[in-house]
This record gives sequence, C-alpha cells and structure tokens, in this order.
Amino acid sequence: MTTALAEVARRLATVNPFLRHAAVLAAGRLTGATSSGFVTGLEPALPKSASGTADRAVVDRLGDDGPFAVRTEITPGGRLKVTVELALEATPERERLLDAYGGAFLPVVVASPGGTLRYWVALEARRRWLSGTLDVPVVRGEFRAEDAVTGVWGLAGVSPDELLPSLAGTHRAGLRVWRAAADLSPAGHPLRRALRRLGGEGGAS
Repeated sequence: MTTALAEVARRLATVNPFLRHAAVLAAGRLTGATSSGFVTGLEPALPKSASGTADRAVVDRLGDDGPFAVRTEITPGGRLKVTVELALEATPERERLLDAYGGAFLPVVVASPGGTLRYWVALEARRRWLSGTLDVPVVRGEFRAEDAVTGVWGLAGVSPDELLPSLAGTHRAGLRVWRAAADLSPAGHPLRRALRRLGGEGGAS
C-alpha cells in the first residue's frame, strides 16, 4: 500500500507543476526518505564579520537543484527575507493552472518556541518562471517550505489576521498578485478583508 501511495504522489508531481515539490517529498517519506532540502534553522543572533565590527547576513539556499528553489536570508536588521522561484515556462498549461488557482501562493512555516507562524509567498508569473519574496521579522526556530503551491481557494479558511503579515511583507509586484486574487475571490473571502485592513483593496470589496 505504501509503495502504491508513493507512486500516486510521483504521478501527481508529473501532472501538476504546482504540486511537484510537495508530491516528491511525500513520495520520499512514504518510501522511507525522511530528509528534506526545504528545511533550515533560523537564528536571529548573527555571526560577526571578519573585522568583528558588524554582523553578517546568513543565507541558505534550499532545494535539490530541481525547478523549485527557496532562498532564506537573515539580515543584520533582524529580518527574514524569503525568495521563491519555480522554473515554469509560460505555456497554455501554465495559464490554465493560474486561472484555476486564481493566483499562486507558496505556504511557508516558521516553528518557534513561541508557536507556529504561517506565511504565504505570492508568486508573480514571468516568462520562464514564477517568483516571489517575503520580508518578515525573524524569530529563532525552524523554517519549512514543504507544502504545495495553493490558490485563492486554499486561503478561504485562513483568518484575515493571519494573512496580514504576508501582505505587509511582500513587495509591490507581490501585492499586485494578492490584489488580483482578491478580485477573483467571492465576497467575504478573508483575503478581501485582509487587504481592506492593510489599506490597499486594489478593487476588492
């Protein structure tokens, strides 16, 4: 049964590129591979530079040299900067997926002694890839980017308060992705309410 489930996960990885990295990780776990290249520790206390006069940023590149890559950077200013890139050519299939999802968002998690923080990185569609960034306060803990890319429907059960840090932590292009997704969401969707609280509805109501 376990082998069959792993095969199903692998097939999902070939059918939907938004599910690929999560499906590959799931197949690996089902067959006994427990390690993940999409996990890293976070430590706000940074090492000193060679001169000893300043803190050095700490950068981790997560992934397995596949089409999906995540980069984390802890800055001297106490910020966690996350950069996500999914290599995916602009094809009719990709456009159909984006239309069906109403926007692409990568869930990431920071598990800390004070609790678990969830964020979503809005992915902007470019010619040969989807990419996005997130900039939030860093806390000591473990960063994980193991879940599949989700769409606006996947955010329906998330509270506006939980979405707000992801909206506030994105750049201008990412905020356009959030606003476009809100325009496609039903009335009362938490994303619409979160954007109103942020003060940037972008047409959402």
